Amino acid sequence: MSKLKNELPKIDSQFHGSSHITKPGDNIYLDLGFPPEEAAKLYDESQIKIAAALAMRQKKSNQSGK
Repeated sequence: MSKLKNELPKIDSQFHGSSHITKPGDNIYLDLGFPPEEAAKLYDESQIKIAAALAMRQKKSNQSGK
């Protein structure tokens, strides 16, 4: 994550009048301007991490409910 953070341009935190919202299931990395091949890779990696985190949360929930 730190490598990605270092590669991204600095973003001014003030509102710039843009109200674009990436729809669920769309690739946010494309919206951020990454080339399509890299955006697809980053999206796939993020989905794997999200699935793992959700599985861990579900496992903990099941263990505490016993």
